[in-house]
Amino acid sequence: MVYVYVFGEGVPHLHVHLAPHHDGDALNANMIRGPVEERLLPSGATALVSSEFPALPQSQQRAAAEGVARRLTGPGPGTAR
Repeated sequence: MVYVYVFGEGVPHLHVHLAPHHDGDALNANMIRGPVEERLLPSGATALVSSEFPALPQSQQRAAAEGVARRLTGPGPGTAR
């Protein structure tokens, strides 16, 4: 299952999160499970974060994003699927 969250009221923009969901993880129908903390960002936006689920290390986040990018772009020229 993938949740889609659309934001944009705090700072004029459209912001879409695609959030893959697995049983037992931090996401649920309330977007974030458990107590939520609001953190003001330097941009003026407010980040909503779970106080129960710390952010993954940046290297792990980057690896996940790169894996998604590879899946979206498909194989390069001359590469078998």
